[in-house]
Amino acid sequence: MLDNDTTLRDELIVALQELTDGTHDVFLKLADTFPSLLRELFRSLEASGAAVASFETGEAADDVSLKRTIADTRALVDNASDRLEEFQNHDEQLFRRLDAEIERLTSLDTFIGRIREDSVEMELISLNAMTVALKAGSAGRAFSYITEELKRLSNRTIALTEEIADRGATLLDEFTSFRDSVREIRAFQEQFFTRFREELHACFDSCTTGISELTSSLKNIRAHSETVKAPLSTIMEHVQVHDIIKQSIDHVVISLRELRNVDTNGTDEDTLDELSFLARIPDLCSALLRDIQSKISTSRTVFAENNAQIETTLNEVEERRRKFVNSSIGADGRLHGLFRDTEESLAQLTSDLNKAARMKQRIASASREIVGRLRALEDDFTSFSSMLTRFHAIDIASRIEVAKQEVLRRMGGTVEQMTDLTRRIELDVTHALNETKAFIAETNVTILTFQEAFESQEQFATEFAADVRTAYDSLTLARRSMASSLESFAFFSRGFTTLFTDVRAELERLDVLDGEVDRVIGRLYTVKEDSERRMKPILARLNRESWHIENEKLQRMIERFTILTHKKSAAEIGGFEVEEGAESGEVTLF
Repeated sequence: MLDNDTTLRDELIVALQELTDGTHDVFLKLADTFPSLLRELFRSLEASGAAVASFETGEAADDVSLKRTIADTRALVDNASDRLEEFQNHDEQLFRRLDAEIERLTSLDTFIGRIREDSVEMELISLNAMTVALKAGSAGRAFSYITEELKRLSNRTIALTEEIADRGATLLDEFTSFRDSVREIRAFQEQFFTRFREELHACFDSCTTGISELTSSLKNIRAHSETVKAPLSTIMEHVQVHDIIKQSIDHVVISLRELRNVDTNGTDEDTLDELSFLARIPDLCSALLRDIQSKISTSRTVFAENNAQIETTLNEVEERRRKFVNSSIGADGRLHGLFRDTEESLAQLTSDLNKAARMKQRIASASREIVGRLRALEDDFTSFSSMLTRFHAIDIASRIEVAKQEVLRRMGGTVEQMTDLTRRIELDVTHALNETKAFIAETNVTILTFQEAFESQEQFATEFAADVRTAYDSLTLARRSMASSLESFAFFSRGFTTLFTDVRAELERLDVLDGEVDRVIGRLYTVKEDSERRMKPILARLNRESWHIENEKLQRMIERFTILTHKKSAAEIGGFEVEEGAESGEVTLF
């Protein structure tokens, strides 16, 4: 160096201090950030794991559980099916009773027919008796009135039997229609409950399987997201190289501090010793700086490769997440498709329940009309009682009149026929009336039981429809909640991505530090060139081509080095050996 020129040395020391500060700042920030980054990563993985687990069970929102909703709806449908089976068994018993009562109603036709036949025969007898009475003249006048009354009564009886027959036929048709309606609703209920039980269970199974498949996709993406741990850990481990870089720069500074002004007042030999020492310092510093540069470059490569791997993973995970979300949510998404069949089945079940309720209301109305017609039929048979009283009165009057009039005594056989027919009509009417009353009593019980059963079933259907509506709403809520959770779902938190962006920015600063090392090395060689230039005239005066100095000064300097490889580098430059010391890489963690 030129006399009194220590400026370059000081500038280089400042530059190295800036390099130390720069690397220290980068690595320290990395060291400070990476624990937070890893904590945020583990927090993200834990959160995404919990979210996947929640999605798997359908626990997508507060108090919304797909698993529980499906289980509750399964139980609801199974319980409804069991209740329906009970209703069906009960209805079957009523149905058999109704068949028996309809059969009994047809037996009334026999009694009605016999009453009509007897009434027709009574009418014929009355006509014959009337002819005899008319022939008897004044003696048969009273008898003719009796026979006229008998004829009118017989006509009324015939008309009433025809009316009862028509009413009975109508009632039989209504009973048959009632039975067919009951059979229709039973078949309808049995069919749609059996079908929906199977369909809903199939839908639930399909939904559960589909959710498992979606969850499996999420788990695969999450497993891929976990692969960022390895490159992050590699970067964090390599951050520890900063301690070695700092020690290396300290060695360069130690060496640079030996750059002093050469004392030219001494002998040529002393001057050559000084200049030769100064010429070797740049070689030593350059070797140390190249080692530093190599470590920075290696760190930069390690950081870049692992950073690229992390970025690739982040981008891949985000892309897979985006595709998964886009294919899962929305009107045409897989998630909506899984729920659609179940929701449509529940909606159809509600519609069929309403249809069954309307059918039962029509049956209940028909049953009330049947009860009314049964009452009218009973009234018709009851009206026979007054007619029978009239028949008995006519029978007695005819007997008296025949006994009084000699000319009518030959009518005794006719009167006996009238009496016999009256008894037969009375007997048939009594049987028919008793049968009708028994039929009405039993049928009333059956109809009322049907009505009570329908009311009970209607109440059950109403409650079940409400439960189905609730289940439908719960499934819809679960689907929307899960879709919302998926839409906002992320495998990496915002905190993680922010920290990683900061880390990436710090890693890019290493490129600047690498260039700074080249600049320092370039300036160092001006010292070597200056020293060698100044040695040439002195060597010429001494007629020497080179100059060899004792290395005590260099040896004393490198004793302050703490890295063995640096000592070996200095020994090679100085031509001496060193004792074993601390190996490069033995660092103090910070």
